[in-house]
Amino acid sequence: TEVHILGFGRAEIKRRLALNSSLRLKWTVGVAREARTADELLVVLGQRTAEERVGYLMLRLTRRMSALGLADKNRYRFPVKQAHIADMLGITSECVCRMLSRFRKRGILDLSNGYLDVLDFVELERIGSPKNWT
Repeated sequence: TEVHILGFGRAEIKRRLALNSSLRLKWTVGVAREARTADELLVVLGQRTAEERVGYLMLRLTRRMSALGLADKNRYRFPVKQAHIADMLGITSECVCRMLSRFRKRGILDLSNGYLDVLDFVELERIGSPKNWT
């Protein structure tokens, strides 16, 4: 995909934020969202089972792809290898393979031919959503 990158120095960012209250609010909301996501990820990596970790990642990616208009009915291109998923989640590739196989057998999702199909979004959300963890 096409990418455009702009660089701003710290002084320029401060100047723009000082002059634009709408931009300042958006910046603050964005920083708070990133902090919340970082906290959530620490809990996922430190306290969740392998199933919950894989569910969390797949749920998060599906939501992001859908929000960007890159998913068609919870199906989207997924070029990520199991080794990459394992590295992201702090588990082994074999464990990722077992979890994906378990999800496939339970009819939750299918990862094949470079595409991820979420077959049961409600169940994926039950497994991977922090609000459902007790």
